[in-house]
Amino acid sequence: MAITKIALTNIEALKGFGISDEMITEIETSVDEFKHLIGSVRNIRIKRYANIKEADQLINAGNSLLKNKMDKMMKVFELTQPVFYDVYKRARVIVD
Repeated sequence: MAITKIALTNIEALKGFGISDEMITEIETSVDEFKHLIGSVRNIRIKRYANIKEADQLINAGNSLLKNKMDKMMKVFELTQPVFYDVYKRARVIVD
């Protein structure tokens, strides 16, 4: 960082203002850690978006499986086990 390099170059003049080598090093470390956090926030957002997109795809695949396979298989129980079939149909209703 340019400002800290200038400060280190002029450390003798800055000592009169209570500034030390350690303070400048601490500032450099803090800035470096902050820069790392900035990148990680963006990466977290990208990963979250990818996970949401994947979750949507998996939910759609699961819904398709239920609609195209399970619902058709359960029709067998509509007449022979009406209570079981009714419970299944009620459980299939998505409540928002």
